[in-house]
Amino acid sequence: MKKLLLSFFALVLTISLATGQIIYENTFLGDNSAGESTLADAIASGLTTSGTDITQNNNSSGTNGYLRIGAGSCLISAAIDFSAYTEITISYAIATFGGNGSTVNIGVIDDNGTSVVQMVTPTSSSYTSQTITIDPSTYVNGGSISICQSGTNRLRLRNLVIQGVVPTPVELISFEGSAKNKNVDLSWSTASEENNSHFEIEYSTNGRDFTYIDKVEGVGTTAEVQTYQFTHTEAAAGKNYYRLRQVDFDGAFEYSSVAVVTMRTDAVIDVYPTMVASSVQVVLEKSLTTDVTLQVVDITGRQIQTGTIAKGTEQFELNVNDLDKGAYFIQFNVAG
Repeated sequence: MKKLLLSFFALVLTISLATGQIIYENTFLGDNSAGESTLADAIASGLTTSGTDITQNNNSSGTNGYLRIGAGSCLISAAIDFSAYTEITISYAIATFGGNGSTVNIGVIDDNGTSVVQMVTPTSSSYTSQTITIDPSTYVNGGSISICQSGTNRLRLRNLVIQGVVPTPVELISFEGSAKNKNVDLSWSTASEENNSHFEIEYSTNGRDFTYIDKVEGVGTTAEVQTYQFTHTEAAAGKNYYRLRQVDFDGAFEYSSVAVVTMRTDAVIDVYPTMVASSVQVVLEKSLTTDVTLQVVDITGRQIQTGTIAKGTEQFELNVNDLDKGAYFIQFNVAG
C-alpha cells in the first residue's frame, strides 16, 4: 500500500493603495507646445484671476516664462469637490521679482469666505519648490484654491500642481489560499471599505478562464479591519487559481490579484496480489479527480512500462504479463 501525500502552495497577494489624481497642472513656462503653460491656458481651463497685476511673462525663447503676480492680485482655481479626496496638495516653484519678496497667502475660498492655509514669503530670485497640504474634511461644501499676493512687491510663480489623494473604495491588505482536508481555504482582509456590496469568488484551473463560484457579502462602509473566509470544496488536483471581484453598491467593480494553490492527489492505493504472473488489480480509496500517469519501474529505477489512468477511475487491472521475473514498483504522477 502506498500513500500519495497531499501538498499545497499558498501565494499571498495583494495590497491596494490610495492613488493621487491631478486636479490642475500648469507650468506657466510660456511654451505652448508643452500643454498647459500660460495664464491663457489656465483661464481656458476654468481658473480665474482677481486684481489687475497678474501677467504671463515669457523670455525670448518662449520656454522659460513665469506667472507674475503683483499686489492685491490672485489666481483662483475652479471649484473643487473636496469630499472626493482624503488629502489635497499644492506644489509650486516661487521666486522674487525685482526686489525682496512679499507675503503670499495660499488658501481656500468657500461659503465662509477665504481661509488662509499657509503664508509664504519668497526670499530669493532663484526658484524654490514647495508643497503644502490641505485637509479636505475642513471644507465640507467644497471650495477653490487661491494664491494671492498680499504685499507690495511682485513674485514669480511656475510649475503649479494641485493634486488630490483619491481613497480606494475597498483597501485589500491580504488575499491568501491554502489546502486543507482536500479543500482550499481562502481568506482575505480589508483595511477599510466604502460602499462595498460583496466579493465574488472566481476560479480557474488554467489561470486564464475564470468562472464565478460563489459570493461573500461585504459590510458596506467601515474604517475598521474586516476579515473574510471561504472554502472551496471542489478543488482539482494540480494548480487552482482564485481571484476576488469586489463589487460596489453602484455596480462598479475591481479585481484582486490571483492566489494560486497547488493540490496533489491524496489517495490510498492497494495493489494485489503481490506475487503475480500476468496481471494485478489496483484499487484506489477514491476516484481520481484528474488524469494521472502510471509508470512501472524496476529496482534500478528504469522505466519498464507507462500509461495514463483516466479521471474518475477507482479500480483497474494492470497487465504485467510481458515483464521478466523480478521486483517492480508502480508510480503515479500527477501533472502540476
